[in-house]
Amino acid sequence: MSDPTAMEADKTKEEMTMATIIKQTKEEINWAEIARAREMGVLDKLLAERDVIRFNLRSGTEVAIMVEKVEPGRAWMGFVDGVAERPMYERLLVRPVSWKESDARKWCNTDLVQDLPEDLVSIITPRTIRQTVEDKELVTTDLLWLHSATEFFGRRPWASGDDPTEEQLPVYKTERDRVKMWNGRTWPHYTRSVYASNSNGFCLVYTDGTANIDNADYSWAVAPGFWI
Repeated sequence: MSDPTAMEADKTKEEMTMATIIKQTKEEINWAEIARAREMGVLDKLLAERDVIRFNLRSGTEVAIMVEKVEPGRAWMGFVDGVAERPMYERLLVRPVSWKESDARKWCNTDLVQDLPEDLVSIITPRTIRQTVEDKELVTTDLLWLHSATEFFGRRPWASGDDPTEEQLPVYKTERDRVKMWNGRTWPHYTRSVYASNSNGFCLVYTDGTANIDNADYSWAVAPGFWI
């Protein structure tokens, strides 16, 4: 004869809602390993989308970058949070503004590059960026760059000057994905996209991950990206 108490216990166990635990593991890696994987065309076997790599800048500050997109021979990397708070233009504004002429671009490719570990800098692949401002195409080649509004939000009319070949990165599909921190707080951060209806404004990502704009001489967080 079956034990009613045992049968009731088995039934309760079967009806329990199951949960999933996801454990984060840490693994040491160096930039040379990443470079070798890229050269062998197996970078997508070493790195995965949303992987986070933590390291120290030469100044000693700890930072983190996220794998935003990975292919066999190239990876898109982006700083998880802001690495500085800066205006796009420090000097008197000369309209129209642009990524090419911005002080933020110069800072990214001088001061910030010099603060990165030398072995990381040695494996960064320069990127050619095209931006159209008032019907004029402006071209730059950068080691570090701010993401375009298109890379965060997809194609939008207010960022019509972005390169038409650009598209939204899958890791930024939701508002939550686009939020970044600066100095311990959720903070707006700049994109490199000129606001189409304002000759002195840049598109930015607001604290809730939605789109916004501001004048180029306002200081907001910057969280650059780069290619490996």
